Amino acid sequence: MEDILNQKDIDLLYHFTKADTAKVILESGNIRLSQLRKVNDPKEALSWPYKLFCSEPKNAPSKGFANAIQQLEDYTLDHILVACFKFDKNIRDTSNDLHPYDSKGITDTRMWSHYADSHKGVCLLFDRPMLEMELSKTKNEASFVGPINYYNNWDVHDDSIGPKSDPQEGYPWFFPLCRDHFMVNVELLNSLGIQEYMLKHIKYYYKDLIFQKNLCWESESEYRIALLSSSTREYYDLVFNNSLKGVILGNQCCSEDKQEIITICKNKGISVYHYFSRGWQNHFIRQDLYEASNALDISISYPVDFPYYSVYMRIISTTGEDHIISVDETGALTLRE
Repeated sequence: MEDILNQKDIDLLYHFTKADTAKVILESGNIRLSQLRKVNDPKEALSWPYKLFCSEPKNAPSKGFANAIQQLEDYTLDHILVACFKFDKNIRDTSNDLHPYDSKGITDTRMWSHYADSHKGVCLLFDRPMLEMELSKTKNEASFVGPINYYNNWDVHDDSIGPKSDPQEGYPWFFPLCRDHFMVNVELLNSLGIQEYMLKHIKYYYKDLIFQKNLCWESESEYRIALLSSSTREYYDLVFNNSLKGVILGNQCCSEDKQEIITICKNKGISVYHYFSRGWQNHFIRQDLYEASNALDISISYPVDFPYYSVYMRIISTTGEDHIISVDETGALTLRE
């Protein structure tokens, strides 16, 4: 099994979740894309500010405004399916860093706290290009991928970051002076019907509708994979095949969950690590390589610019047990029980 954490320049996506959910994902071989109704941002999950406009006075509707806007909102919530990840904004070789993991998404303690059951859960590591390849195989559904863009004013279209029209998906009723992705043309909505109209509308404005969030979420560095389903569905289970490269057990993952997950991953050839935070340092210890608990992680640092005889420090074993070692002036290590 490959040591995914020590590979250079690998482009990973991090999916934080509860241990029980991780077991289902690992056993099934699927990652679930769910309706926008299920996301935790109320702006996306509850209400969408669509606005109706007409080109000719004679076509101005006399009633049914609220119902039409509700149908547009329901279509968006019922037909767009997403799976959410964290990503490393700047991919670089960290093999020579003193603490190579500190700059990676897997050490984001707030993500562990909010999404991985207060550090009792799991983080799944996916190879981004490989997972996107699996998504592209989805038949009869439009797929989209990319990082979330964060703004203070979420509902105002910005020319500098807005969508780039695909000629094959050209928007024949796109008005150059109207840059608001929530504006919906009444004449064309009535002519095409909500299904055809919204499929075209979302395909054209997907960057604004699916990949924008308020600036307060920026620290999550979210990356999404998304489907635009032609029919109403609560979820879509995407087969990820070999794109899952590793599993990280949280700091406080219980022994029962740990053993179950290790067993599943061994059978599937997936690398497993246990994340320990000790002495303000991040340790990721391979779990699928060890049957005994006598392996130690000696990831230590100390100053050498003053005279000393010996230094005593805490290290951890593959099971998370604390040990004390000493380093003398020659650099010799001694385990202290």
